[in-house]
Amino acid sequence: MPVAGADQALPVCKAVFSQDFSARTNPTLVGRSVAFDGSCSKVRCPAFGSFTSCDPNSFAWDFGDGATSTDYNTTSHTYSAAGTYDVTLTLRDYNGNYYYVTHQVRVLG
Repeated sequence: MPVAGADQALPVCKAVFSQDFSARTNPTLVGRSVAFDGSCSKVRCPAFGSFTSCDPNSFAWDFGDGATSTDYNTTSHTYSAAGTYDVTLTLRDYNGNYYYVTHQVRVLG
C-alpha cells in the first residue's frame, strides 16, 4: 500500500471515477492531528448514465487504530501510539455500491 504523500495539502484530483484521499502531515508524531481530505473522490451517477460522476452519497473513515468517522469529505484524527496504520476511506454511491481506498499513515514516537 502506498504511503500518502508527506505534507500533501490537497488530494490530487484524477480521473472522473477516482477514489482517493490525502493525509497531512504524514509521517506525523504521536499526539499530533492528521488532516484527511477525500474531497476529490467521485463515484458513478445513477441518473446520468455510466459516464458521469457525482460526489459520494456517504463517507466512512477507518483510521486503523479502532477509531472511525463518518465526516463528509474531510476529517482529522490524532494517534496515541507510534506505528504504521492502514487508513481506509469507504464511499457509497446512490445505488448502494461501495468503493474503498487505503493508504498508510506512519506515526513516530
